[in-house]
Amino acid sequence: MKSMSLTIQRMTTCLFTHSLVMGSVFSGLFLLLFMVMPAIASEDYQGRNLYEEHCVACHDSSVYTRKDRIVHSFSELKERIKQCELSNDLAWFDEEVEDVATYLNNNFYHFETR
Repeated sequence: MKSMSLTIQRMTTCLFTHSLVMGSVFSGLFLLLFMVMPAIASEDYQGRNLYEEHCVACHDSSVYTRKDRIVHSFSELKERIKQCELSNDLAWFDEEVEDVATYLNNNFYHFETR
């Protein structure tokens, strides 16, 4: 009887420890998700604002969705944005170019970004 009580106690301790570990893992993943998502959303929001303020004067969305588009990769997209930036006498930081490229890619192009 004593050994059965000891076995039940060990099993309970093991289950409790397992649930603590798994709870910590899931909590960590949940926290990581909420740390990363605002950064992604902020980048897209910033890119959209820059696009709406500076790009729509010359480009409507048909430029990004046409079959014979000039841009064929994420790196080409960033280069094209830099060309437009220079032709319009803008002084964007690299992060702003990246934000606009990310916005356009997420909404129109869907290129691999790696």
